[in-house]
Amino acid sequence: MKHSVDRSIALIGNGRLILVGASLFLYLLNHEGHYQALKADLFPIEDHSTSFARHDDTMYTIHNYEPLVQQLRANPEFNLEYHGLLIQTIFMNVGDELSRNGYFDHSPQLEFFRHVRNAMGHGNSFHFLGNEPTRPAILNGRELTASLHGQKVLFDYLGPGDVLDLLDQVEHHLISLR
Repeated sequence: MKHSVDRSIALIGNGRLILVGASLFLYLLNHEGHYQALKADLFPIEDHSTSFARHDDTMYTIHNYEPLVQQLRANPEFNLEYHGLLIQTIFMNVGDELSRNGYFDHSPQLEFFRHVRNAMGHGNSFHFLGNEPTRPAILNGRELTASLHGQKVLFDYLGPGDVLDLLDQVEHHLISLR
């Protein structure tokens, strides 16, 4: 069990690092002075291209990505959407590991996480079937109930700070299980 707990804790830590790194990058990208200072590093190749390896070792190349960067800079709403996608990805990764371990002891934090993760996987809305939730699911005094069925989760019921609180509480609980 210790290895599984440690793996879950590591995924939470990695997710936090990814989110902070992305936030920093978006901050630098969206502030003119910082962007100008980074521009030479962002566009080091003359044709402004970048490539991604395929499974057969060939490359998928995006040529002249500078217009895409300009599109990002011109769309502040994208920052929120980008963070939302990262948060959902982090929840899917951590949730898969927790699920493989039966959500360990089903603590109220883990149950809250399980329902939020399921909601993010079902169109970002709580989706309670039958008599769910069957166990207490609590975060900072807020308990999930069947009355929340259909409620949007991210950026509605929970803000990004609430989600980070949840990750912190799950991490602390997992540490206590070691």
